[in-house]
Amino acid sequence: MRKETLYTNGKKVRTAIPNILWSICIFCMIFAIGTTSGGEQPFSETTVNLPVLNKPGMADELIYVNFDQVDIRVMLKTIGEITGINFVVDDKITGPVTLMSPTKIRLGEIYQVLESILDVKGYAAVPAGSGDLVKIIPREEAVKRNLLVRIGSDPSEIPQNDSIVTQIIALEYADVKEVSEIVRPLLTTGLHMTTYPRTNSIFVTDTSSNIHHIAKIIRNLDVPGAKEQITTIPLTYASAQVLSDHITQIMDVGGGVSSQTGRTRTAPAIKTDIKILPDERTNSLIAVANPQDTEMIKTLAQQLDTQRPRGANNVHVVYLINASATETAESLTAALANLRTTGAIEGTQQVQVTADEGTNALIIAASAQDYEVIAEIIEKLDIVR
Repeated sequence: MRKETLYTNGKKVRTAIPNILWSICIFCMIFAIGTTSGGEQPFSETTVNLPVLNKPGMADELIYVNFDQVDIRVMLKTIGEITGINFVVDDKITGPVTLMSPTKIRLGEIYQVLESILDVKGYAAVPAGSGDLVKIIPREEAVKRNLLVRIGSDPSEIPQNDSIVTQIIALEYADVKEVSEIVRPLLTTGLHMTTYPRTNSIFVTDTSSNIHHIAKIIRNLDVPGAKEQITTIPLTYASAQVLSDHITQIMDVGGGVSSQTGRTRTAPAIKTDIKILPDERTNSLIAVANPQDTEMIKTLAQQLDTQRPRGANNVHVVYLINASATETAESLTAALANLRTTGAIEGTQQVQVTADEGTNALIIAASAQDYEVIAEIIEKLDIVR
């Protein structure tokens, strides 16, 4: 016949009939430990050596241990006596703990319960080697200790307990920096995440249960189509330089960049790491983007790469009847500078006015919209004097 033992506030109060039964009670946080449902993973056995479990069958014994506003060091001493674990407690570990657990727990799960209590208080249990010695330290200091290191991204293989571990999660498709920015806010306070771009991997130090949660999110982000690819898009009619600027503006909005003419103009800073680069030698666009964005860039390039309609060219020749071409060109250039400042004509394209004295004509390079304004000015200047 096996004994039943009840611990309350760190003191053994009864020894009686079948099954070793202990119980832990804390008012502030509630543990409901029982059969898991919905495919979720139950507590896993601890990697720490609990001497009490060396005896066959002891892991399945049920226990009660009750604590109500008990000093945390008293709680550790009691759990040490139950399990045989030796604790080295940092001087910063202080304060009362309370646990409410109306259900029985397995003796094999008592260490996971301890880790959850420490997690709520902002502390951590770090095994010191492979024996039965455990350090109790502030959680933020745990990242610098000799923690268990695991490799893998499958959430089903990551236990849902509050052991603090380091997990290396390799990504196959998505960019590791982008994904880390998304999941970083999910980290437990004081714990750590970093990336290693060469292997496209994320290093996470956190509780195993939180890493399990983060891994589930990463699995949904790391899917085919998230990886960038390089695509060359040849052009027939449009200028690669002009079209790359136009498509970039369409894909996103952004800040000021300097144009070739020296003026500052609005150009986009792409939301993601999309890059659309012009190759003037082959008159092609080089797109660096994921497959979905690449298809959009291809569609835009195809729609914009069309032959210019007749009469839509930007070079215009105006023959003057009365005025001098040279004088008119000088007057017109000065007037255009003022109009550009006031916004009467577009400032996105350089307007050039050249005089041809032999034919007494003006050669004007301007967009159709700007030329309408310029033509009205020329008409008023070309009069009998």
